[in-house]
Amino acid sequence: MTACAPNTRALHRSCPTSLPAAAAAAAAGVGFVSVGPARTPRGLGLVPRLLSLSPALSASAELGLGEEGGVLRDPRQPLACAEAMLEVARLEGTSGLRSFSFCVAAGCGPGVPFFPAAYAPPGEPPSFAVGLENGELLFLAFHGAESPAAALDNLRQILAQTALPLQSLALSAAASAGLAYRGLDASINPSLDAFESVGRGIEQLLPPGASFGDAGTLSVVALITTAVKGLAEEGVQLCGYSGLMLPVCEDVRLAELAAQEPPRFGVKDLLVLSSVCGVGLDTVPVPGDVCPQAVAALLRDLAALSGKLRKPLSCRLFPVPGGSAGDETTFDSPYLVNTRIFDLPTAPSG
Repeated sequence: MTACAPNTRALHRSCPTSLPAAAAAAAAGVGFVSVGPARTPRGLGLVPRLLSLSPALSASAELGLGEEGGVLRDPRQPLACAEAMLEVARLEGTSGLRSFSFCVAAGCGPGVPFFPAAYAPPGEPPSFAVGLENGELLFLAFHGAESPAAALDNLRQILAQTALPLQSLALSAAASAGLAYRGLDASINPSLDAFESVGRGIEQLLPPGASFGDAGTLSVVALITTAVKGLAEEGVQLCGYSGLMLPVCEDVRLAELAAQEPPRFGVKDLLVLSSVCGVGLDTVPVPGDVCPQAVAALLRDLAALSGKLRKPLSCRLFPVPGGSAGDETTFDSPYLVNTRIFDLPTAPSG
């Protein structure tokens, strides 16, 4: 079970206040607690300390979009986010794995049911939302489809057959427990099972011999997002990202392709796909000495996409301590699959 904290005071006042929350959550059988976003450089400075308190805690940072799409309220925020990301990766005794519990978000409001972007709306009654692990639906919908149009129809039908009964159960549970139901994040989301790989599912619609990342990938990703967003027309209450997730280290096919020499896709390719899919950059390993300014520039690009397209996006990079571009990762986690470290500019030595 996972839970979202109702406010972000822990990021702005006193980090130790999160310890009782983590302890209470553990006693209630809740495995993970997301305390919400830091919205200022000062709050971001507290994030690494907070995450060092308990492995049960997750947090995020909000880039802070202004009224004009893609323009940030505070131009210092991307660099502060990048520096916090690097400091989290260097937490002692974690081998960089605490990066799993921190992301930088743009346009993500409360109620996203996926960690670490999740947080509860401040000042509102307790509520819940539902997220899925459903990568196998792509393979089922696309395998043997004679055309993209047929694949789209298949996916729409399968998604509706899955989402509508789940919504009925969620509404019934909400009524029984006296909770508000915020909706279903119907994002296509892989597991570590090869059959549930979104990369492998996408390849069902690519030309023979083509792989994820080749020409045609963008159009298939856009088709998937169209099907997911179309659930609203079927009466499904959508929330969160509700698109397609491409988490490199949580999808065996994506990890396999990223580990090839040369890699079949890079960080910029994933960013381009973010314009038509759901989440953004997720579980992407980068060099441990990556340049903070390079990460900040990437975050500004993410914010521009989020603002101009009016969609929630997030960035969860994994700076690997001591790792360089092209090195194999050695993550020891039941939630991750290993791959090679992506190339991003590193900080100058000396």
